[in-house]
Amino acid sequence: MLTPKGTGGSKQVRRRGTVGRVLVVVVALVVIGAAAGFAWYRGEEPSTALPSDPKTSCRTPTPTPRPLEAARVRVNVYNATKQRGLAALVARQLRKRGFHVGRVANDPAERRIPGVAEVRAGSDGVRAARTVGAHLPSYAVVTDRRADASVDVVVGGAFRSLRTVGAAQAELDSTPSPPSPAADCGPPR
Repeated sequence: MLTPKGTGGSKQVRRRGTVGRVLVVVVALVVIGAAAGFAWYRGEEPSTALPSDPKTSCRTPTPTPRPLEAARVRVNVYNATKQRGLAALVARQLRKRGFHVGRVANDPAERRIPGVAEVRAGSDGVRAARTVGAHLPSYAVVTDRRADASVDVVVGGAFRSLRTVGAAQAELDSTPSPPSPAADCGPPR
């Protein structure tokens, strides 16, 4: 009786703009998800840090680690080349220079080292790695998870000889002092 003519008695109610609103919300969620996925893929995380005052948050320079005496350094020597006996040759020379040589073998990691050498050490072996590295003409440092202060010298394809004792000592003696903080660093006065 109260049904308007032409509707046939159906109870359909037309909602205006509902489809449009849902579409806008879905598109917004897709855009936000894509942006978050892209940031995650690139390894970025949203920053929650508050902006800092540059006068109160200057970085303290990290000093170069002081070298150790050769006798206090335990070094393993590995050969990463096809040249037979290269690790043994380097081990003999390091032993003559006072290093405590441990294992001498082919590289257990079986990696190809295109450069002169690779020096592998854990966080406790940073000073020992610097001491051994001074005897090499050039080297790459690889930090691993070992728990002791031992160092591995992995001889690569470009190795020809160790540095002279004098050149190595000069390198060890030239430990640079850390840079001083900028003049405007420090708490406000």
